[in-house]
Amino acid sequence: MSSRPVLAALLVLLSACSSPAGKPEDTVPEVDRAPDVVEVADVPVADVPPDPGAPEVADVPPVDVPDIFRTGISAKGYGEYCTSQADCAPFMLGCFNNGPEDVKPICSKSCKTNLDCPEYFVCRHKAGTQDDLLICMEAVFCSECQADVQCELPGMTCVDGQKEGAGKFCSFKCTPGALTCPAGSNCIFSELRQDWFCQPKYGACEGDGTQCSPCELQKDCAEGFHCFDTFYSDEVFCTKKCGEHVKCDAGWGCFLMEEGAKDGICVRVDKSGAVALTCFAGTQDICWECKRDLDCKEGLACYVGPDGIGFYCTPECTSDEGCPEGMKCTSSWDWGTGQIKGYNCAFKSGATCADWLKNRNGK
Repeated sequence: MSSRPVLAALLVLLSACSSPAGKPEDTVPEVDRAPDVVEVADVPVADVPPDPGAPEVADVPPVDVPDIFRTGISAKGYGEYCTSQADCAPFMLGCFNNGPEDVKPICSKSCKTNLDCPEYFVCRHKAGTQDDLLICMEAVFCSECQADVQCELPGMTCVDGQKEGAGKFCSFKCTPGALTCPAGSNCIFSELRQDWFCQPKYGACEGDGTQCSPCELQKDCAEGFHCFDTFYSDEVFCTKKCGEHVKCDAGWGCFLMEEGAKDGICVRVDKSGAVALTCFAGTQDICWECKRDLDCKEGLACYVGPDGIGFYCTPECTSDEGCPEGMKCTSSWDWGTGQIKGYNCAFKSGATCADWLKNRNGK
């Protein structure tokens, strides 16, 4: 509202008050005085017995928090490619370069939590260094998050982990029974989101530092364990160190990472004793993703279609009668060689792993 009408009214009032006495037309009529405000004494509140049918406060579910996460920090300059500190100086940021093998040095700043970062960014470790430095970066799969907005830039969603207390993390939508998830994860249906999202096979993005616990740095693993980055499955997990005096548990063999070394790490071994450089060999059920037979539970094999469709565990077969409903017996290809390796139950046209999993779980 403009202050001009108020100012004009004040000038008129002042002019009337300064007019010479005896001019009735300039006399300002007396305004009726408002009655004095009477303070009301405090009224005692009668004790009302609680309603026996009313729920306890603790029993009332909390109100949903709006799915937003705004920090008010400008994202200008964050994630920009840089070759020196001078490139980031205009943004009041630093150039984070982990050395000659770093393919994408970027402008950013150090952080402790996501609250230190702009909208659409999270506080995480930059790959390529073993130090503890965290900087504001775009989210990746398994980045900690509080809301969808932090994961949207790379096209992900903020979902809940499977394990109790696992917290929220950024994840992709996926297709069950196909290799659409990052290494070490499965495509799982989210009841909350009513859609399929990638979930770590471990059940959470962070673990306790022992066998099969996810890791990025050696510090993420407990004493006596090694953070192992596999070249077979691209999984990165903590695994027990082994050697002359430290043996691996049943189902695990001591793998020497260098020829002639005395010490190594514990890795999965298959029935023939061959090394399986994956933490989750023999754990995948029907319609869970796989690359080779050794990924699947006993009695199942990995079906790979001739056109590359289907990478899921399923029963082996000799005829259609030996397959679950909705499946037929067909040839399966070896993921590594591209040759026919045997016969597996595969879905008939129009049926999918998503349908089968939903029906099995009564959805």
